[in-house]
Amino acid sequence: RNDASNCLLSGYNEGRGVLEVNGLSGWLVFDLKSVTQGIVLARIENWRAGDDEDPGRVRRRRTLKQSLPPTWKLEVSVNSKIQGSWSATELENICYSIGNDNMICVLWNDEERAALNMAGDVELAMRLVGTGGVSDTLGITHLYYA
Repeated sequence: RNDASNCLLSGYNEGRGVLEVNGLSGWLVFDLKSVTQGIVLARIENWRAGDDEDPGRVRRRRTLKQSLPPTWKLEVSVNSKIQGSWSATELENICYSIGNDNMICVLWNDEERAALNMAGDVELAMRLVGTGGVSDTLGITHLYYA
C-alpha cells in the first residue's frame, strides 16, 4: 500500500501495469525466446489518454478508431523486417475485443514457421507513427507468443 495511506485495503493488487507508446516513443523492442509457432498477440488498452489531452489519465471509453487519429499507424517488425503497418481502421481486422476497453491484436502470424515447428529467438519491435505526438497513446499490458 501507499506509505501515505493508513487504509489496510489500499494498494491491494489493483495496479494496471502497462507500457504506453505514442508518436514520440520510437521502437519498443522485445526479445522473444524459443518461438516455435510464429504467433505474437498483444493485449492492448485503448482507453488511455495522452498527457496533453488528459493529464489525470481519466478513463474514457473509446473505440480503436477514436484511439488513433486517421494519420497514425501501428508498425510491427520481426527480426528487423516490417511485418505490418496498420491504420486504426485496418487494426480492426487484426484486433478482437475481449471485454470493456481491452482487445487482443494478432501482431504476427507466421503459418509457415508453425507448420515447420521452427524454434528460435525472435526480435519483435513496434511503434506508432504519425503526427499526433503524445496526444494519443496505446497501452500494451501483455504480450503472448508461441
